[in-house]
Amino acid sequence: MKYSLTLCFFLLITWAQASTQAPKQFDVVIYGATPGGISSAISAAREGASVALFEELYQVGGLTTGGLSHPDFRTLESLQGIYREFMNRVLKHYTETYGPNSRQVKDSFYGTHAEPRVAKLIFEAWLAEYPNIRVFTQHRLQSVTLTKLKSGRSALTGAVFANLLDNQPVEVKGAVFIDGTYEGDLMAKAGCEYRVGRESRQEYGEIFAGKVYYHDQKFWLGSTGDADNAIQGYNFRVCMTDSAQNRLPIPKPEAYDRATFLPLLTDIKQGKITRFADQIVKIQPIPNRKADVNDRHFAGSMSLSRPGWSYEWPDGSPQKRQQIFQRHLNYTLGLFYLLQNDPEVPTAIQQEARQWGLPKDEYPENGHFTPSLYVREGRRLVGEFIFQEKHCQQAPDGIRGYWQADAVAVGDYGLNSHGCNAPNRYHPTIRDGAFSLYYSNLPYQIPYGVMVPKTVDGLLVPVAVSSSHVGYSALRYEPIWMALGQAAGLAAAQTLKRNVPVRNIDVTVLQKKLHQAGAITAYFSDVFPDSPYFQACQYFASQGYFHNVPDRNSVPFVDHFVSINGQYSKAFPYHAAELDKLMDKELAEQWLSKANQLSSPLRTTFNGLTRGQFLHQLFKQVKPGQLHLPEE
Repeated sequence: MKYSLTLCFFLLITWAQASTQAPKQFDVVIYGATPGGISSAISAAREGASVALFEELYQVGGLTTGGLSHPDFRTLESLQGIYREFMNRVLKHYTETYGPNSRQVKDSFYGTHAEPRVAKLIFEAWLAEYPNIRVFTQHRLQSVTLTKLKSGRSALTGAVFANLLDNQPVEVKGAVFIDGTYEGDLMAKAGCEYRVGRESRQEYGEIFAGKVYYHDQKFWLGSTGDADNAIQGYNFRVCMTDSAQNRLPIPKPEAYDRATFLPLLTDIKQGKITRFADQIVKIQPIPNRKADVNDRHFAGSMSLSRPGWSYEWPDGSPQKRQQIFQRHLNYTLGLFYLLQNDPEVPTAIQQEARQWGLPKDEYPENGHFTPSLYVREGRRLVGEFIFQEKHCQQAPDGIRGYWQADAVAVGDYGLNSHGCNAPNRYHPTIRDGAFSLYYSNLPYQIPYGVMVPKTVDGLLVPVAVSSSHVGYSALRYEPIWMALGQAAGLAAAQTLKRNVPVRNIDVTVLQKKLHQAGAITAYFSDVFPDSPYFQACQYFASQGYFHNVPDRNSVPFVDHFVSINGQYSKAFPYHAAELDKLMDKELAEQWLSKANQLSSPLRTTFNGLTRGQFLHQLFKQVKPGQLHLPEE
């Protein structure tokens, strides 16, 4: 089968044909129809804003429609708000199409796992529900308009996009702009300060910062912790199937170079590798006998990721990115082709690898292969708050993670970085920069400031957020980006309604909007949006009321990872609100002491009240703008 390997992310097809005569003025302009960008658009539109959503590719959905069908998170309790809405739509699709007891429903895992084509249909239909959202696919950012402010900052007020169908410019103006790209392309064009690469250990005191060789739960020689320009390796999240009826053979790339894979063949000859799955790639099942095939995090000489190949991507021109994309594409298909056909690959491995091929019903317009390279890490904003390693770990003075009074989202995953450099002769089996600390941190609050640039107004950045390299390894997941996107969209709407800069919005009002929409700013294992006390519980948790409830010194350590499905876990211990529990005097006095610190003190009795009733009585007295701030 002859196969032209010029599959690219600029393919000239659109799902909603964009007019080259775009309306000039929008309330909110978003670049990047990733899940984070989409959730921003929907959240702003729900508040009545007119929204323009621009996307460089021919389809919306980012990696969720581009092959990342097996998302990273730990506990289902952390998935609320607009991401839970997405889950419910996925679950509804499989339930109505195949039946509630079907294998497809089971494999969707509560709606978190969707085939790329299904995720695409859902995002398209969802966006189409809002006539005040205009979607422009096949449009690339060219330039921006900045206005100098008396404060010394600049305001982003306009942008020009190139229509890739005819190369005609489309100029738009907006009150608020949102950067939904993985790379941070809009914030870079606007002149925001950003970083690419790794900080040193000394800069923020992060154990895993800089150059590190971490393996078998220890640091190896060469772990200097020095800063450099290295970022995580990229790869494709390849949608594959083992269904003979739906399977296409892996084509031989035109640029196939067998010599590239000699280290892998050596490992196979030496008996270090005996299986395709788990030792070379990670096969993660999704509905309809498909899989999200991913890099094997701690594989030996070779897997799907190519550490070091991605360094020029974040700041690269479209042409440079296309070269990097093509190099990864040739490598990926070449790897599969070798394992399925090379005579030096043992029959057992060949037969196992040959069970998998490209699905006929995915990406028919792109050779049945994803148009999206998995950009694990691009530019990182330097914003009003820099999320670091410590911010997703247990706070020194509490049972939970660090208290963030202006939290607008919750994350729940371990610090996780794929290799930044390939194995070398000194460390032939260890990738520099690879670590996976699945058991080392608790669910963590994410503050509003990670989205706010320091020197540019009128812009929010919910994807390429402000963080260190290590901190970003805990934030780089679609459920988190959708949660931050929801917050960004609602913040943009507040800016429009109150005529204040996005950096000066009332975060307590934003939190209230998020809670009303079923989103969380604090993690609980037993209080969900259908609870009558949900909003009160979320509000007071954001004020620190549960920071050390129960007291860490009064309870024994409990292992917090109890698997329910591979990498997924039961709810975290000691994160229950226990709202049906009767209030005791000590806790009542503790909470009332906090309430009395407000500008308008809150008062209530506790006798005979449950925790939920007590908080509800306090919550009824809360006035807009009342916010506790953590002590420095």
